[in-house]
Amino acid sequence: PCWRGRGMRELGCFLLATATVVSCAAASGEEAATVVLALSHEPSGVAALERRLQEVSDPSHAEYGAWLSSEEVTALVGATHQTVRAAEAWLQQQCGGLELLSSTLTGQRDFLEAVVVGAEEPCLRELLRTAERDASGILDGAFLRLPRSQRRNRRGGTSMGAKAASPDAATELGSPNAQKQAYGIPQDTSASHADNIQLVWGPGTFGYLPSDLEEFYSTYNVSANVNTISTFGFNGTVGGDNFYEATLDVTYITSMGLDGTTLVANTNDSSTTEETTGFGYALLAFSELLASSGSSDSALPLPAVVSMSLGSLSYDSCALLCSTLVDESDLYTQEDCDEYMATQRQVCMYSSASIVDRINVEFLKSAARGVTLLGATGDGGSHFSFGAFGQATAIGRALNDISCRYQLPTFPAESPYVLGVGGEQWSGGGSSDAPVYWYAGGAGFSRRFHVPAYQASVVADYLSRAPLPPSSSFNPNQRAYPDVRRESERSSSQ
Repeated sequence: PCWRGRGMRELGCFLLATATVVSCAAASGEEAATVVLALSHEPSGVAALERRLQEVSDPSHAEYGAWLSSEEVTALVGATHQTVRAAEAWLQQQCGGLELLSSTLTGQRDFLEAVVVGAEEPCLRELLRTAERDASGILDGAFLRLPRSQRRNRRGGTSMGAKAASPDAATELGSPNAQKQAYGIPQDTSASHADNIQLVWGPGTFGYLPSDLEEFYSTYNVSANVNTISTFGFNGTVGGDNFYEATLDVTYITSMGLDGTTLVANTNDSSTTEETTGFGYALLAFSELLASSGSSDSALPLPAVVSMSLGSLSYDSCALLCSTLVDESDLYTQEDCDEYMATQRQVCMYSSASIVDRINVEFLKSAARGVTLLGATGDGGSHFSFGAFGQATAIGRALNDISCRYQLPTFPAESPYVLGVGGEQWSGGGSSDAPVYWYAGGAGFSRRFHVPAYQASVVADYLSRAPLPPSSSFNPNQRAYPDVRRESERSSSQ
């Protein structure tokens, strides 16, 4: 079956093994692809949604806690008829002339899902970049849709058998029970409401094995149950880098949030989503899916909590690095910097400012619907995604010099609609009673989003203290992060 059979019932679909393109064998012999266009919003609609979020988030307001429905969000930001027609016309002009088989409004009537024929994959890839650069006022970006019929759900797993819990392991530095004790969480606190859905998300190889979780629960004396966990989307690939990340995420969210329904969501298993700008497209697609979750035509239930441990330097951080490199050296062009960054794993994963802005609006929509979005702030302090660039090359050394002159934020943690979670450590000068900030924890100021009203007084207090980095290295009028910090050093979490 194709994507919900919308206008494609006569087509037999399959998924290309090496690309996130839906291909179908049409009667004409041409291949079809599903392109999703992010239709630009009216600024007044986004501003109205922001005001509604402030109202429902303010304990002193009469509307506090009256989270918006998907239909109410649609009424504020749904695309106009003119925008839809302009987007369809733009699409048909691409790749030498695309034939539009069908189009359907999705999301909150602000994404246009179009089935087209007449283009090879390289042209479709270029179409994504063109949508960001050359369709301002009509489009914020685009992505290629994977068929939802490819999703495979999995619940629970086979028990590995009981293991004797280690008394030392159960209270080990950073273990779930040790963290609960430190943060004042009763050991037996568990979810009881059906709407207490918690979700972890990631693309590529992101996934888990129930047997790994059972071993963790047994070793650390955690009364969690793998039967409360299920996969949404793809199962991931055992041994992949993001598979380990997902396993870390799932073990801890289920150990801390006992008995809540947990979804492990992998919505795009292409290898391109795990390292470079393919991640940004995958996050855009997921944020669209999340914003309309829980509605009558969505397969994803509305979660209460979404945890995102993956990310990279923000688009603006990477743009600053490359523009400074080009300005200060006759040796490198923008293309040289882009090519080098593409070789750096999970360092620069957003292709444009418009993609980041649109993801941020999707986060706004989810927040207004009552979803708490959590984003890790990174592992490279205030200057890197993970760590310094390789010193073996001249371009790596030059970028390291630039990096150390500026505070370089990460995304999605810099979003004002995401709760940025930084790290603390209980050793190396700290303890569970008096922790210190984790030496590698990401922190700093956004280069895109203004300081939100809820944060202004706290930021002003922070800036009144000394010492601070050079004022030229950050913008004090922007959104600051992290919002909270939790134990992050290497321990049972590894």
